[in-house]
Amino acid sequence: MVRLVVPSIALAAFASCAAATGRLWTGPCGTRPEIAKRSIGTSGIKVRQAANNGTNSTATMDLYYHVILAEGNSTTDFITDDLLNHQTEILNDGFVPMGYQFRLAETTWTTNASWFYNATQLSQQETDMKTALRKGDKTALNVYIVGLWDSSISAWSTVPLELDFNIPNDGVVLHNSILPGGANKIWTLGKTLIHEAGHWVGLYHTFSGGCENNFDYVDDTPLEAVPASSWDALGGCPEGRDTCPDAPGLDPIHNYMDYTSDECRTEFTPGQIAYAHNEMETHRGIFV
Repeated sequence: MVRLVVPSIALAAFASCAAATGRLWTGPCGTRPEIAKRSIGTSGIKVRQAANNGTNSTATMDLYYHVILAEGNSTTDFITDDLLNHQTEILNDGFVPMGYQFRLAETTWTTNASWFYNATQLSQQETDMKTALRKGDKTALNVYIVGLWDSSISAWSTVPLELDFNIPNDGVVLHNSILPGGANKIWTLGKTLIHEAGHWVGLYHTFSGGCENNFDYVDDTPLEAVPASSWDALGGCPEGRDTCPDAPGLDPIHNYMDYTSDECRTEFTPGQIAYAHNEMETHRGIFV
């Protein structure tokens, strides 16, 4: 999987920015599947037109939560079965128009300090954790909940095309702070999992490609220069934001695949729904 690796100099720049503004930056999503998609090639991609913004049938998939704990760390004390049931309800509400629902099949609880603190992207700890805990087949969504030392990226996901070469890696990793009621004060309503599951069903960021290229491969998401998570957007909805004034439409700030706050994100577009259906049929064998 091709994922974002932030150089130390860039992290230092973020730290300087946070210090200057007096705000702690905790980024939302580290997934960069659009790069992998471009590297493989898109000439053969054909997505059927969406007749509307929903579907008349439903596909239900198994969902597995893997909660990682560390002795002496209390940041996971708020995570209960009831909270995870609530998170599942939020996830399912977001996917109703797409025709996908997730059935909570099992929750595992594992005490492993190395995984809890160090299962970062592309790390050996991430590989070991997923290899040991992953359940189900390619139709099952596995969500790994960790408490990384570095929370500058709070979540990431694989995309369906990765099943062609790395099935054990399939799934979503979440920092525990972005669960409902978690310590993160911007993404704390549980919608980060909708965003990451959006990647899992095949969708890319709305800002992929900026103003020049449509690298989310969906025609009804207006072009967007940068994610709507700049300092002025944090904690709210930047209504009327238009970072690509020469392209049609305003920035899709209400889209689940943008970076606005949880209060702001409410929708997938018909084009995204059609694209996800194509990806899920092709790579996971799931039809609606």
